[in-house]
Amino acid sequence: MKAALPEGGRSLLEAIPALRNRECIISGEGVPAPIRVRLDELEAAKRPMSDDPVFSELWVKTGDDSDMLNRVIARWRANAR
Repeated sequence: MKAALPEGGRSLLEAIPALRNRECIISGEGVPAPIRVRLDELEAAKRPMSDDPVFSELWVKTGDDSDMLNRVIARWRANAR
């Protein structure tokens, strides 16, 4: 990351751990100086189906890990079709 940013924008590297959801650092030929931006929220119908899961709830629902691998492989195969 450090090598990709111009000298004047390297202070933004310290902000990376503090970035929130929908925030990013934009740098490159299309912007005069690197900037930290917050992106608009998409309508629910346009969002990817990848909300952050609540793992503790999922673990209770799915049980132990003994056949977790089989469940994952089955989902991959079902989505590959």
